[in-house]
Amino acid sequence: MSSERVDEYLATRFRAEQQPIVRPIRDPMEEHARRPAGLLCGRASGGRPSSGRGAEVTNGHGQAATKKTARRYGVTMFGQAKAFSGFSVDDIPAAKRFYGDTLGLEVTENNGMLELHLATGGTVLVYPKPNHEPATFTILNFPVDDVAKAVADLKARGVRFESYDTSDLKTDPDGVNRGIGPDIAWFTDPAGNILAVLEA
Repeated sequence: MSSERVDEYLATRFRAEQQPIVRPIRDPMEEHARRPAGLLCGRASGGRPSSGRGAEVTNGHGQAATKKTARRYGVTMFGQAKAFSGFSVDDIPAAKRFYGDTLGLEVTENNGMLELHLATGGTVLVYPKPNHEPATFTILNFPVDDVAKAVADLKARGVRFESYDTSDLKTDPDGVNRGIGPDIAWFTDPAGNILAVLEA
């Protein structure tokens, strides 16, 4: 082989080694639909469970590419993202007093919005919305050791608890649902969003 051919071969090999390879991974739900009945653990015969992470990026030698390279090729990686949730209210000052003074959470205010700092280390964004409508689901759950005591303490601070009497959901005179799962009681913030205290 001539020196020119050697140089050409090495240059081609070098480019191939540097070129990232994106191998798409099938959507796990589509993969599941193709499996025979009974394979419920996400494991095809002789194979590994699908990670469901969108795509596997390597540098041609099975080595993981950098996050920068992954972003360049359209791979979204949220595994390490510091995600947070949020909900709206119609009165930020009232929400700040309620969550900070009444419930005793650490609350900070920035740019007209609130951040609730939870004991779990997470944060929740509270933002103003002129056409706010209260959430129809429980937006925050507070585990407590004694639901009855928590209810009594909150009532002493002016919190009103929801009362339910349907075929699916019933609460006692104190507003506590008992007997199905952990004891739980629901109440609302000043904007009408539903919260709950439940047995830890």
